Amino acid sequence: IDGDMPINYPLWFVRDLMVVIIISPIVYLCVKRLKIIFVIALGLLWLSGTWFSISGFSIAALFFFSFGAYFSIEKRSFLGLMNKLFPYSLGIYIIIAIFDSLTRQYDWHAYIHNIGILVGLSAIVSFAAYGIGKQKLHANPFLANSSFFIYVYHGMPLAFLIKFSVKVLQPQTDAGLIMMYLVGPLITILVGLGIYRVLTKYFPKFTAIITGGR
Repeated sequence: IDGDMPINYPLWFVRDLMVVIIISPIVYLCVKRLKIIFVIALGLLWLSGTWFSISGFSIAALFFFSFGAYFSIEKRSFLGLMNKLFPYSLGIYIIIAIFDSLTRQYDWHAYIHNIGILVGLSAIVSFAAYGIGKQKLHANPFLANSSFFIYVYHGMPLAFLIKFSVKVLQPQTDAGLIMMYLVGPLITILVGLGIYRVLTKYFPKFTAIITGGR
C-alpha cells in the first residue's frame, strides 16, 4: 500500500515491531510517567488515523506495543481484565461488526472499523481465557508452535487463492462470496499446517532458522 508494505505484506508488523523495540526505553519512560493517559492518547491517534507517514513507524505498532507494556510495567493482569469483559465484549462486537458492514460507504466508517478491531480482540481473548479457565478449552502444542509460521506464510498464498477462486468460480451471490471468504483462509491454513508438519519432521533445524526459533 503506497509502497509501505514488504513483498510478503504480513511482515509489516514484524518490521514495525523491530522499530518500537529500538525505542522501547522511550516507551517505558512515557508509560511510567504518564501511565494509562499515554496509552489512551496513542489509542485516540490510532482510531482517528492521525499520524505521520514514515515506513516502519506506524501508530498501530506503537499503540499496541505500548498497551502491552502498560500491563507489564504497572504489573496489571491482562487476562484478568479480559475475563471481566466476557461475555459483554462478545455481544458488543457482534453489534459493531454488523454496523461496520452497513456503514462502509461513509467517510467515518474507519472509526467504527477500528473500534471493532479493539472490541473484537477483547472478545476473542476473553473467550479463550474464559474457556481455558473453565478447562473447556485446551491449548494444542502443534497449533501453538505453528502459529508464527502460519502468520508469515499465509498472505501471498491466500491472495492467490482468492483471485484464482474468483476467476474460476465467478460467484454471483452473496452466499457464494461469503463461502469463498470463509473457505479460502481455511484451505490456506490447512495447507500451511501440512507444510509446517513436513518441515518440522524432516528439516527441523532449517524450520527453526526460517521461523526465528519461534
